[in-house]
Amino acid sequence: MTTENKKDYTMSRRKGELTPARIDQLYPFQIALEPPLGRLVDKIQEFLKGRSVAPRTQGVIRCGPGREVVDCTLFCFADETDAIQFKAEFGGASFDPKQDRGKGLRKRFWDA
Repeated sequence: MTTENKKDYTMSRRKGELTPARIDQLYPFQIALEPPLGRLVDKIQEFLKGRSVAPRTQGVIRCGPGREVVDCTLFCFADETDAIQFKAEFGGASFDPKQDRGKGLRKRFWDA
């Protein structure tokens, strides 16, 4: 294969996909649910229909007392009322991306 025929196979972000930072801007009302979500998935999907929810969830690692580490799923809402109703229905904890999210290399961590 000659150099002219070689393609650049670098990876890029999918066009049109919201970045995690943009989700935090557009959907600031976030609820963190701890696993297991398996038995709740169908009920959650039904609840989310017609609500102001982000097109995808985010993940955050909650660091609790005694080195307890839990992978949480963030459900992000544009409307605060939807977030409050979601929390009342499924529990979880409110997550404020401006205050709770770590900085730099710790941006995926939540020191709760």
